[in-house]
Amino acid sequence: MRRSLELLPNGPALLALGDIERRSGNRNQALEYYRQATAEQGEVGRRAQMALMQLDLRQNPEAYLRTRTGLSDRGSLLVQLENPTRVSVRNITVVIRYRTSSGRIAEASRTIRGTLEAGQSARLDTGLGPFSAPEQFDVRIVDASVADRAP
Repeated sequence: MRRSLELLPNGPALLALGDIERRSGNRNQALEYYRQATAEQGEVGRRAQMALMQLDLRQNPEAYLRTRTGLSDRGSLLVQLENPTRVSVRNITVVIRYRTSSGRIAEASRTIRGTLEAGQSARLDTGLGPFSAPEQFDVRIVDASVADRAP
């Protein structure tokens, strides 16, 4: 199969090789095959992205999910979580590092329970603040899980 893949790369073969490497414990090679297979349209690409994210999302959530920040009218930190992938995710945890009014650095975490569907976004009012400038905080996604399983 590897030789035929060298001659004619295709999504189904890349997905199958990713599955073989994952079962053999070769995580990095499996990730590479899955990444390549995600370029496929349709079901093969979706299954490849799901396999990739099942293997890698917990370790690298920011590789798949995005955040944007803003402030409410009261200066409270708002976080927009975006899922640009083809796979639904759940239980997204963000960590917010921020400067308090006394100038010290503090840290808080917030988790959106439930599912963020593929291609969707959700807004989280952290309840932190008031803030006046983006330099006062830093937001990182630190955890998330794949919501559904591969067929």
